[in-house]
Amino acid sequence: MNSQGRRDVYLPAGDWVNLFDGSVTTGGQWLKDFKAPLAEMPVWVRLGATFPVYPEPVSCTDEMDLSKAITLTFDESYSGLMRSCLKSVLK
Repeated sequence: MNSQGRRDVYLPAGDWVNLFDGSVTTGGQWLKDFKAPLAEMPVWVRLGATFPVYPEPVSCTDEMDLSKAITLTFDESYSGLMRSCLKSVLK
């Protein structure tokens, strides 16, 4: 990242979901001058992937109760990290 929060990012072939906002981008291309706030590093996940996340802030992994972990599925209904975690916690 440069001081303006911009960088070039290459996404391999396939469809990719932006971790933070849920937008889907087709890969096999460079995203030139992509802007991302420093609090939201540019992270994409392959469409269809799943992985567990911990929905609460902790200062040490010893504080985690892994029974609280939620699984995010990166499909067309995924709406971004904060919205997805909030929806799962409120269920």
